[in-house]
Amino acid sequence: GNHKTPLSLEENTSSKYITFIERSQLVNGIVADTSGGRKYALSAKSYFNDMFTLGGAAYIGSANEDTAEGAGYGFVGRLTASESRETYKMVHLGIGFGYDERSDGGYNIDGEPEIHPGSDILETETGDWESAFTWVAEAAAIHGPWAIQAEYASAKLEDGNTTADADADAWYIYGSYYFTGESRNYKWKKGSYSQTKVKNQLGKGGYGAWEGALRFASGDFENAGLPSPGASEADIFTAGLNWYPIHNVRFSANYVNILDSSPLPDAE
Repeated sequence: GNHKTPLSLEENTSSKYITFIERSQLVNGIVADTSGGRKYALSAKSYFNDMFTLGGAAYIGSANEDTAEGAGYGFVGRLTASESRETYKMVHLGIGFGYDERSDGGYNIDGEPEIHPGSDILETETGDWESAFTWVAEAAAIHGPWAIQAEYASAKLEDGNTTADADADAWYIYGSYYFTGESRNYKWKKGSYSQTKVKNQLGKGGYGAWEGALRFASGDFENAGLPSPGASEADIFTAGLNWYPIHNVRFSANYVNILDSSPLPDAE
């Protein structure tokens, strides 16, 4: 059916439970434009030894609006390991890979400044590349109200007849803290996060849960084609504040600052 492929911790965490309003350029650019996102796929997932998850998918076509036309086929795999079943302590490691083939080429990996909708500041431009190999490394940890998360992704575009191979790399790291003593809710069998459990809900003697977070993200997208060979780079800082007055309700505010960017000439 219409499945979200198992690639990236941030991508496989529901948008209801991610820390910031928008996912990082690593996900919105590299992962979503290659093997990630929603696909028309056959998927399978298992967990074992009380700490490992293993998932895979084979797909034909894409359910992502911006990549649906001309989408080919591919496969994805992800392995995660997490230590500790305690509520307020967790260490997570994961690695994923994906291969995507499109007979008509036309790949264009791009990234917005972690504000949607927004103008692209990272770009490989449209080439005649026919395949993309993507891999993602992920790490996260929870200790009481503190949490940290980081990922690195790399995609290689190749098999172009008139353009050289191109690469796109991105990474991010962020930390968060619950001022009111809550903790991020990690589900090891899914290898992703779930709903924050509010200790003292508004209207029931409390003021809800308050969470602050800081993220730094960096991307380097190469363009090997014409008319503007070169690379586009960007460093982005995001500060976030979340208020969970009751279960299932969240108000969020984000401040995003593009610290440095070098877009391609036609992407400025």
